[in-house]
Amino acid sequence: MITETRLVDRATGRLVTEEVFGGAMLSLAYENSVGRRVGGWPWLQRAISRILGWYQSSPLSARGIAPFVARYRIASGDFEAPSGGYRTFNDFFYRRLATGARPFPADPAVLGAAAEGRLSVFPIEAAAVPITVKGVPVAIGELLGSRELAERHVGGHVFVFRLCPVDYHRFHFPDSGVPSAARRIEGVLHSVHPVAQRVVPDLFLRNERQVATLVSDHFGALVLVDVGAMCVGRIVQTYEPGQPVARGAEKGYFAFGGSTTILVTEPGRVIPDADLLEHTAQGLESLVRVGEPVGRADRG
Repeated sequence: MITETRLVDRATGRLVTEEVFGGAMLSLAYENSVGRRVGGWPWLQRAISRILGWYQSSPLSARGIAPFVARYRIASGDFEAPSGGYRTFNDFFYRRLATGARPFPADPAVLGAAAEGRLSVFPIEAAAVPITVKGVPVAIGELLGSRELAERHVGGHVFVFRLCPVDYHRFHFPDSGVPSAARRIEGVLHSVHPVAQRVVPDLFLRNERQVATLVSDHFGALVLVDVGAMCVGRIVQTYEPGQPVARGAEKGYFAFGGSTTILVTEPGRVIPDADLLEHTAQGLESLVRVGEPVGRADRG
C-alpha cells in the first residue's frame, strides 16, 4: 500500500495529501516482489510505456478526459482547449495554458518556476557529494552526465520539480537568454513518485533525461534537465537551440506520465525563497505553479 505523501500547498501554507493517479499500478510495480523483479527489465519498461503512450494518443482514450477532470478538479478555465475539444487523452495531457493564466514575474530579478508541480530545493556542496531527494542520494555530476559541468555549479542550488499526471505538463524557460541544444542521456523509465525513489535508490541516474544550458540574462548559466519516467511516451523539446528565448517561453513538454524537470543554478547567482529551503529541509515538497516566484537574483 502506497504511503501517503504530504506536501505544502504554497498558496495556503497548509499541509495536504497528494492524490496519486495510478496508485494501484505503482503498488504493483514497486511494493510487490514480482512487480519489482519484472520492473528491473528495461525492455519491458519501454514496451509498457510505448503501449500506454500509443493508447493515450488514440481516439479511444478521449473517453477518460471528463472523469479525470472531475476526479482531480482540474481548473479547465486555465487552459486553451482546441475547437471541437481534445481528440485524445494525450492532447489533453499536454494541454496549453490560456493566455495570461500563468504570468512570469515582471521584475527581472525574480526567478519564476519553470514547471508546475512539487518543488524541492537543495544546495550543491560538491559535484560528487549527493543531494538527498526524498531520502535518496543523487550526485549532481552523475545527474548531469558531466563532472565538469557539475563543478561549475558547486555552491549553487538544484530546483527539483516533480510532476504528477494531474499536473500541467509543459515546461518553460525561467528567464530570457540563449539555450543550447538538449543532450540526451540514455536510460530507463522508472516512476518518479517517492515510493519508487525509495525502492530504486539511483532512480534519477537511471532514468532517461535531456540536459541543456540556458545562458540567461539575469541569473547566469542555468542547467535545465528534463527527466523521463514510467509511461512517459516522449520528452519533446519545442524551442530552437541557439536562438534567443523570452522569459516564460515554452521549452517543451512531456507526453503521458509523471515526470521531473530540474533547474541547476551557478554559485552566487540565485537566492532561493526561504520557505522552499525550509520545507525541503523538513522533507516536504512545495506545490508551485508555473511562473510563481521561487527565488531572486543574488546581487552580492
